[in-house]
Amino acid sequence: MNIFHICDSPMAYYYQRLSNSINQYTEHSSRYYSNTSSWSSDYIVSDYIDLTQNDCIDELQTVVHGSDVIIFHATRNYNKPLVCSDGLFDIKKSMSGKKKNVLIHGQPETFPENIQKTIDFITNHKEKVKFLVATPNQLSIFPYVELFPIVGQFSANCNNYQRSVRGSESNGVTIVRRNEWKAKLFMHELLNIVKDNTTCGRIHSFLLNSIMLYKKLDRFTIIDQILLIKKLILNDPIISKKIYHKDIGDLSIIFDNRCFWQPHEVIINDLSRSDILLENDVTDYPGGGTSHTIGHEAMCMGVAVINAMTVNNSRIFANWLGTDELPPFPNWLNENDFYDNYKDYLRKLIFDCDFLEEKKEKSREYFIKYMDINNTLPRLIKILKS
Repeated sequence: MNIFHICDSPMAYYYQRLSNSINQYTEHSSRYYSNTSSWSSDYIVSDYIDLTQNDCIDELQTVVHGSDVIIFHATRNYNKPLVCSDGLFDIKKSMSGKKKNVLIHGQPETFPENIQKTIDFITNHKEKVKFLVATPNQLSIFPYVELFPIVGQFSANCNNYQRSVRGSESNGVTIVRRNEWKAKLFMHELLNIVKDNTTCGRIHSFLLNSIMLYKKLDRFTIIDQILLIKKLILNDPIISKKIYHKDIGDLSIIFDNRCFWQPHEVIINDLSRSDILLENDVTDYPGGGTSHTIGHEAMCMGVAVINAMTVNNSRIFANWLGTDELPPFPNWLNENDFYDNYKDYLRKLIFDCDFLEEKKEKSREYFIKYMDINNTLPRLIKILKS
């Protein structure tokens, strides 16, 4: 089976790696196209993107003609002309007899203002296209979709994904966060634990000044004011993009909150020295959160992962993996359960070393048993074949 992925961004990193893994671990062939012309070269991993706007129309046309399955990443890419070095390739004319899939990763389709548009798009095209979603929470958002989840696309035997070296340091806990718009609630609770009084005072003063400023801007609605204040707060260098270190008794706590683009090998190295990953919280995704590649990498390395997965979505994910055993996330009952208990859960991970070590151990065990590429890749191929 020949598979062709079409994406307009080089940032669909998991699916680039999946394409590469199909070539490495199966008898099938996979190609990946991305229009990288408007992106910084820092974001482009040439090992995983083998077709770009630098290729000519004839080459893209040959790939499409030889493909059995076409995967359009995001609804916006469905039948969209491909940018080539010598013009635009109208892919619609070469689609006859191909299995067509549209894979919805998440945003922007899951933005509240876009959900109905996406539902309408799916409804209008469902007879000709199979719609896939990358995360369990989307099954309750969109109709006529099938789960094609983000899962481990590597082996726990790889040298890069060995157990975290932090396990032997019982007097230290390192928490890492690597995305500035995810896990903000966890971030703020951690700041309450690790920040000093000077930092606290500066943040408090900053908030008050911001609120007083925008109260004077009568031309803005209340919602506009809140959004602008929120933007200022989250972009404030005082509470983002740095490392915090605080000793509480015999416990040394490091919060690594450097949320800016870093090469993948740097992130893996950071995870190898960490105990806890802040992946996402309930405000990041509708319908009960999800888990992503960085979370699965952390699990493989024996790092405890905190996200907003609900029991229902974890059960869907586990069922897809072929097990009744839920992943070792908090697995909240619902959003209310998250809001009531997320602070206590975070603090328990930090201050209860036995609980933390149990979660770390179970994380790696779960990945090895159920999420290793030898288990997940055949399941993904089966979906593409059907």
